[in-house]
Amino acid sequence: MNHYTIIMLGWLLGQFGYAACSVYVLQKNKNVNYWKAAQLYFSGEVGNFVIAFAALLIILFIATDFLDVEITKKDLLNKSMLTWKEKVIVYQRTASVLVGGLCQHLLYAVFKKGKKKIEDYDNKNN
Repeated sequence: MNHYTIIMLGWLLGQFGYAACSVYVLQKNKNVNYWKAAQLYFSGEVGNFVIAFAALLIILFIATDFLDVEITKKDLLNKSMLTWKEKVIVYQRTASVLVGGLCQHLLYAVFKKGKKKIEDYDNKNN
């Protein structure tokens, strides 16, 4: 897999993982089943996912200015001291999942649209 594919897949997994956990936490004390809560959450967070995807495309576009993506993990594992940029390359799967989750967390913390939709649905149906 090339570096860009790894970053994109990791970012998507981070986004999805954070969203799935958020839905679980938001619905567990309410009278809403998980799948309905997930539908409400994702419909409320569509704009946030679009913003996060735009951020991912920007990161992918500028990544080559900061990281030499031609260096492989195998090349770097033989070095005794790694810079932070080289550590990002070595752990790019982990880093991309964390960045995806962090991106979703920041958007969730600011807008909370998915949370509001679940709460409104619960209030309307109780």
